[in-house]
Amino acid sequence: MESDGYNAIMSGWRMAFDGVDPWGSNISHMFALADVYCVETGKCLPNYRPSPFLAGETLESLAESEDYPADEYARMLSKGEITTEDIRRAFTILSRYDDWCRRDGQNY
Repeated sequence: MESDGYNAIMSGWRMAFDGVDPWGSNISHMFALADVYCVETGKCLPNYRPSPFLAGETLESLAESEDYPADEYARMLSKGEITTEDIRRAFTILSRYDDWCRRDGQNY
């Protein structure tokens, strides 16, 4: 059974999912989760390199940004609605979906 935080992340992903552009829709959430994780823990998730634009960012500054969905994930993390473990778990699942999209030629 998954945690409430993991379920909240995946529910948000499903609600924002764009079936016309599944790879682009997925990758935007993957990067957002990885950015928030990196800012919070100082560590990178597998196969992720942080953007140079993250230098100096804090969880609070990400939460106040208008960089959807990173702002939403940062707010959820700062409120205790999700944990870094929820982020790591969701990132793992979205990474698998990314692989499927790439194998199917849906990336660009």
